[in-house]
Amino acid sequence: MNTDGSESTGPDAPANQPLRFRAGFFGNAGRALAIALPLIVVAWALWPEGNGEVPDVENPQHVIIVLVDTTRRDSFGCYGATRPVTPRMDAIAAEGVRFDNAIAQSSWTLPTVTTILTGTYPSIHGAEGKFTGEANTSFHRSRDEIAHGPELLSGHGFKTHGIVNAGFLDPVLGIERGFMVYDYFPSYNWRVRRADKSVDAALEFFQKNQRKNTFTFLHLFDPHLNYDPPGEFREMFSKGYTGPFRTLTGPQIQKLIAEKWTPEVEGRNYLRGEYDAEILFMDREIGRLVDGLRALALYDRTMLIIVADHGEEFWDHGGFEHGHTMYEELIRVALIVKLPSRYEPVRSVVLARVCQVDIMPTVFDVLGLEPPATFDGESLLPVMIDEATPKDRPAYSEGTLYGVDKVAFYQNRYKYILDLGGGDGELYDVIDDPLETDNLAASQPDIALRMRAALEAFRSKLQDRMAQLSPARRVDMQAEQNRQLKDQLEALGYLR
Repeated sequence: MNTDGSESTGPDAPANQPLRFRAGFFGNAGRALAIALPLIVVAWALWPEGNGEVPDVENPQHVIIVLVDTTRRDSFGCYGATRPVTPRMDAIAAEGVRFDNAIAQSSWTLPTVTTILTGTYPSIHGAEGKFTGEANTSFHRSRDEIAHGPELLSGHGFKTHGIVNAGFLDPVLGIERGFMVYDYFPSYNWRVRRADKSVDAALEFFQKNQRKNTFTFLHLFDPHLNYDPPGEFREMFSKGYTGPFRTLTGPQIQKLIAEKWTPEVEGRNYLRGEYDAEILFMDREIGRLVDGLRALALYDRTMLIIVADHGEEFWDHGGFEHGHTMYEELIRVALIVKLPSRYEPVRSVVLARVCQVDIMPTVFDVLGLEPPATFDGESLLPVMIDEATPKDRPAYSEGTLYGVDKVAFYQNRYKYILDLGGGDGELYDVIDDPLETDNLAASQPDIALRMRAALEAFRSKLQDRMAQLSPARRVDMQAEQNRQLKDQLEALGYLR
């Protein structure tokens, strides 16, 4: 989508149809051919839905994970935002449970989404990668022996449906595992499937599958670069700006990210305003999803989870975008859970620290299903419905897309960030200093040493487990069958 709302044209414009992949239908070879050959893609997109029939049931259960891509926690009114851009999601939080201290397991999409779908840490599922230059950039699919939640749920009679947008959810990266329908739309930064079309696809699915057990993963990409809110939302918070960022260009994005170019105050405010307007549009469409579920009499039977894969930096620590640090603006994320009506939460806000790795165990617990041994996380259902006071657990995040690898470890009130290249560490008291402005590593050396030791012990256990697993499968970014993925990542500003 161009910034004025018109469609991209020309020989390099992507196809106008989403790519609908049937997981397991032809295996890896079929997926590769579907990506490589446009005619096969079109035929596949028109294929009847489903790998097989899922039976109707008397009291169907529905689970929806709405992934709000690149959405900062402090953009939500229920998390303290001053600009009112999330009224519908705030309303969902008011009738559900808001987790105030949810930690993402990485700062970019591929590892975090795979963590959400597998209930495992990136080291364990293996879906990671690193931008290191044109010839060396590589990404990996998740390991075969790590089950994806949709695979397990389809085995329990759930119709599994993915509606996704953007390069790091490309089927070649393995995210489609277990989805009977994987409705994938390639995104090229200035041309995306917006939230309204994605919600349309979700409501069409529910209209057809009201009497089936369903699991839906709905990915809304709007807040990601490029910031180009549609129609009435354009410049809603940015009127009067006439500077150079009214239409972000590829070279500008490269300068902002790679060269850490900091715009003037007016430019920064304009970019944040357009970003917030994207979130407001997305929020309206999430409200329309809720309204549609109510109209179908499905909402009360639905477990609805709203979670961000990561945040976005607007020069909080001197940088822009995401994938490059482990600071709070990127890895402390929004997490809202609306339970089916048969559950009565005992609290509306959980202050204790939780993680993305806990989401799939929670889904299995709510559905009454036995979790697999591979899950690393813990169900959050007890802290939502039991009177016992929730307690903080340690949290761990790993893997940067750019630059030197960094990891982060939380324990009690402290957070330790370790640079795996140079070995430098940063220590923050995230209770007294939530914006991470005061590095305590030098002034509190005893605490820093204790936190570093705890981090290294946690990481060592993950590495020991990882050594017992098969290697994660590398995706060759130079291979012709992966050209579409490479083109998307270049357009989105990831490959530079």
